[in-house]
Amino acid sequence: MAVVGSVAALQGVAALNVSSSSNAAVVSTASSASAMFGCMPVLKSRSSPYLRKVSAVSVRAVSLDPLSGMMDTEGFGEGMDLGQREIRQYPPGLQRYETMTVLRPDITEEQRLALTQRYEESIIAGGGLDVEMFNRGMQPLAYNIKTKNMAGFANRYLDGIYLLFTYVTKPESQKAIQDRLNRDDDIIRSTTFRLKA
Repeated sequence: MAVVGSVAALQGVAALNVSSSSNAAVVSTASSASAMFGCMPVLKSRSSPYLRKVSAVSVRAVSLDPLSGMMDTEGFGEGMDLGQREIRQYPPGLQRYETMTVLRPDITEEQRLALTQRYEESIIAGGGLDVEMFNRGMQPLAYNIKTKNMAGFANRYLDGIYLLFTYVTKPESQKAIQDRLNRDDDIIRSTTFRLKA
């Protein structure tokens, strides 16, 4: 950068005008009170003598809920302020997990309730805490899934009942739960993710 102007007194404050030959912006820095308080250089246009204010851009998350068809403009957490979220402390060695399972579409309500009860009890027996279950209901699959049951019969599914389990447990007991989910004939597909604390 080349110095174009000279040091001059403007309203009792010394300013230094620096310009680049490639762009049309002038950087102005004050050397007195604003420098003491840590102010940054201010960009101003060469064509306008007035300083331009930098405007902050605010982004609002808009998501569509495929189940209800309603627009949610609150963003993540369904209207819950992230500052109000309760942060729980867990004993060392425990991790938070989320397991999404897809059940057979022809399973009865009693069988589904027995399955959820069975897995909630197995998570708690393995040292799990804060077990939550969310039933997303019957939904079409993105692609058809062909599975074989323990008897060797193959089935092809186009729909499934989605269940979401959220829990806190030890990594070794989570692996045992995932193995048990993979062997269950009532479950078409399951996947587990470790959540950040």
